[in-house]
Amino acid sequence: MQVQTRYVHSFAPRFASHYRTLNLRCPRPLSRVLPVVEIAKLTGPLTVLQEHQVLLLADEENLTYGARHLGFEVDYRTLGEKLRLNTRCCSLHAFFSRSTGDEGRVEYLRACGWIPHPRDIQTVQTCRGTERLANSDALILFSAGLLVSRSDADLVVLASGDGDLVSELAQALAALPKTRRVATLSLAGSTSSRLNAAHNPLIHANIELGADCLQPARSSEGA
Repeated sequence: MQVQTRYVHSFAPRFASHYRTLNLRCPRPLSRVLPVVEIAKLTGPLTVLQEHQVLLLADEENLTYGARHLGFEVDYRTLGEKLRLNTRCCSLHAFFSRSTGDEGRVEYLRACGWIPHPRDIQTVQTCRGTERLANSDALILFSAGLLVSRSDADLVVLASGDGDLVSELAQALAALPKTRRVATLSLAGSTSSRLNAAHNPLIHANIELGADCLQPARSSEGA
């Protein structure tokens, strides 16, 4: 199967309400129809990071599911290398949920130069019955306070398209005594319009995750 796609080099992020044409040659048949979204060929603009000490907090689940929705996976090794090359120094932190004892994602991210922050998935009994708690947002919010307070970073990059989570973090950072700029890093088509730096005074810049830091999603068949 071939989905005709066209990589468009544009550094302006396309937000969730802006769907456009995407051209992609799929390595193997996909079991679902991909959304039409325009993806930048290169991740950027990375110039907004230059000469800054950067603390990056990644909502890894948001990036993973956003990329998977487009038929891709995030290449964290390449992404990490590009971020290091374009900053004075940077610390990369990735937050995600996992099954208890599953070290696969931890080992992968660590090998790619990221600091993993796993949260064990919990199964609890509530008035609604059995529920599976697999959201790491609370861990991100709590850890962000600790990491920012211990960091000399003057620019905090929030790698997520989640409008609620990023807005909460940006507001909290703006209330701190030391001024730190906030930028976002996210995928076209899965970024809340609330995070558009052109209209949100708490967001200094938007960085789009481009095709250079993505790779075709592996088939789940036989998994």
